Amino acid sequence: NIRFVSLVLLASSVMATPEPRQHEQHGIPLDSIKPSQYTLSITPNFDTHVFAGNLEAVLRVAHSVRDITFNSDDLTIHKVEIRDSASAVIPNNHELKGDKLIIHAAGLLPEEEILVNIDFSGVMGEQLMGFYHCQYVDGLGQTQQMCATQFEAAMARKAFPCIDQPDAKAIFILQLRIPKQLTALSNMPVESVVELPETKEIEVRFQPTPPMSTYLLAWCVGQFERVSEQWGETLVSVYTTPGQIGRARYSLDLAVRTLKFLADFTRVQYPLPKMDLVAIPDFGMGAMENWGLVTFREVYLLVDPAMCSQAALRGVATVVVHELVHQWFGNLVTPFWWDNLWLNEGFAEFMSYLVIARFYPGWDAWANLVEEGQLVGLEADGLHSTHPIEVPVTNPDEMDEIFDSISYNKSCATIRMLYEAIGPDAFRDGLTAYLRDNQFSNATSDDLWRYFAKSSATDVKSLMHSWTGQPGYPLVSVAMLPSGPAHLRLQVRQSRFFSDGGAEEGAPLRWVVPLSVAVQWAGEPRPHHHSIRLEAEEAVMELPIPTGQSAEGLQWLLVNPRRTGFFRVRYEDPAMLARLHAPMLAKQLDDADRLGLLSDTAALCTSLVLPPTCFLELLQGGMPGERGYYVWRTAIQETRSLMMLLSNARTKEPLRTEPLLARCRQLLTDLIVPALEAIGWADDASHSTSLTNVLRDLLCRTLIWLGHQPTIARAAAPFAHQMLDATDHPSLTTLATRVAEIPANLREAAFAAALCAAPDAAERRQVVDRLLEVYGSNESGIGPEEKRSALRALSSYAPTEADLVGFLTQHALPAPRPS
Repeated sequence: NIRFVSLVLLASSVMATPEPRQHEQHGIPLDSIKPSQYTLSITPNFDTHVFAGNLEAVLRVAHSVRDITFNSDDLTIHKVEIRDSASAVIPNNHELKGDKLIIHAAGLLPEEEILVNIDFSGVMGEQLMGFYHCQYVDGLGQTQQMCATQFEAAMARKAFPCIDQPDAKAIFILQLRIPKQLTALSNMPVESVVELPETKEIEVRFQPTPPMSTYLLAWCVGQFERVSEQWGETLVSVYTTPGQIGRARYSLDLAVRTLKFLADFTRVQYPLPKMDLVAIPDFGMGAMENWGLVTFREVYLLVDPAMCSQAALRGVATVVVHELVHQWFGNLVTPFWWDNLWLNEGFAEFMSYLVIARFYPGWDAWANLVEEGQLVGLEADGLHSTHPIEVPVTNPDEMDEIFDSISYNKSCATIRMLYEAIGPDAFRDGLTAYLRDNQFSNATSDDLWRYFAKSSATDVKSLMHSWTGQPGYPLVSVAMLPSGPAHLRLQVRQSRFFSDGGAEEGAPLRWVVPLSVAVQWAGEPRPHHHSIRLEAEEAVMELPIPTGQSAEGLQWLLVNPRRTGFFRVRYEDPAMLARLHAPMLAKQLDDADRLGLLSDTAALCTSLVLPPTCFLELLQGGMPGERGYYVWRTAIQETRSLMMLLSNARTKEPLRTEPLLARCRQLLTDLIVPALEAIGWADDASHSTSLTNVLRDLLCRTLIWLGHQPTIARAAAPFAHQMLDATDHPSLTTLATRVAEIPANLREAAFAAALCAAPDAAERRQVVDRLLEVYGSNESGIGPEEKRSALRALSSYAPTEADLVGFLTQHALPAPRPS
């Protein structure tokens, strides 16, 4: 591939004469010795789970040193040899200290290139990290073996000695010696395969990678099937274990579309000759963005649009796009250190929504960003235990602690805030310049701010530092002041918000808040928009009164329209909040505004700033006729949180909390029943043009949770018909065919309803057994989605089954993050 070879040569020349960059040094110092290339040979033994390895590391010596330090964790070092640029052996001895291999050598000269050769061995564990071994049962019931890697954040050191930190980029040349009947995959295409007849093995050698960080190196060995499509000079493929390739086509098509979109948007081409997406049966993360070899948990890659639920389809789309965004944001340009993790994850999250919005307009990606991105970030960042987006990380033990809602969700929401503040064109231009100038290298957030500042002619650093460099976020309180003949006057104040209503300790924090206000006047076709930057504790906004209007013509006023800002809003005058009920009911506010209004009001109630009745009045006044999926999801989640809070307080104040609890349950039921009746029970034929199917599922499952018997009976009927009355369906000979007869978009609801509808212990036991059968099935027609639906129903609605507790503890499925 001529294009790739030229890129590698360009990247190598960039590494040879790096531009000095100011950043805080962490990990192993690179100012004296820096790796440029690793040639790595690995031989896994599938019987003993031991692997043997050999490493040849090319290091550049900048200053006279005596010690060479590698990271090495749980590896046995058998031999170390060092040769200088003239191939002369340099005497050395070595020792292991913690996760460090320290090689003591003499005669290392400045400006010299040396070769370090290490023989080592290790054990493929079952902890789903480092280089690990896994087993799975195929469609024929046979146990098969596979090995794979997971190196983020600092686990490459468990597979081979290396300088295991993101700023130590190097070229990797990998060779695997494996059983002949297996397939080996890695970041790059296969360069050669040599058969070894005496051992019935093959040696698979891969092409050199571009310069990249150790955590992005990957390989896996097993039995695979493949479906591929050529996109320009890049071959895009999805790999699965045998028998599952029929559910790979959707992800392949999406991957090709996404790569093309990102190359066009960034104006930077994807640099590798291939892109593999691999489904791994045992995988700890949701997915991992290894450059050119993205690995997935099966449920986040394999899906059949004709058979799956809309929720499953959306889940696969979101994760696939997220990982492909990383090929630019994180892989091509990598943070110097993990305190800038948000540069990886925040941009991958934000750009995922941008791509999904383009491909699936009916999925309402921007409301999804607010509901899943911003609101989740606000919830986490409202705790006293929160941390800044840019958090100091000094050792690998701290790294996993920052893969959280702050690094993902808050980062995504603040990037979206920046996107809106400087505009889409300046945002795109800044990103393009940033990627082009820093490709195959490392960068910091300050580097990125400089590019955005140049493209937008805005002081981006001062805006963003208040959001990335300190914890928490503001509550913006709004009060009407006496108006003049030409202006409405608003007093706006910022103060840090805590979800428990607590007060800030120490010096008060302040943010640079891009504050916007939408004002609707009587007779006007659309709201007027006004904005300021709130930097002080408080300010007064003067909003022009349109010609021919007076202050009495104000219909409503909304702060933070479209929820572009990462903060909560309090209307100090209850009448200001009450004015918003009508436009919410009339859908004059878009989905993001409606769900944001619900979330802010609920947060102020649960933090005891407002009484709970304010939230219930907003529900009652604004939710009838609602069809927005994310609005409903917010309303239901916030109501359940309020009910939990009231339930916890019931023992102390039963007379006050019991009526409120009853009112919550009744109000939610009264709102959901007509909403479900309005959209009906029949599937919407198109997954991609609306969210009707997932809304139906959400409403149905919520009514089941509320104990609404008519809904329980109707939702349980398909399960009873297909799974319990087997004699009525002699043609449905397999479990998979019976499960397939239950509508995919109501399958999880049907599973849950069947447990709730069981009239006695015997039938309940029968339902439990059927769901356990689904979860444990190896039939090809029962995939990860069906199994997960069965497990969720069991864990939510069958906790009283004594013999189920151990099973659920063993097989509990956490909500995995993307990489």
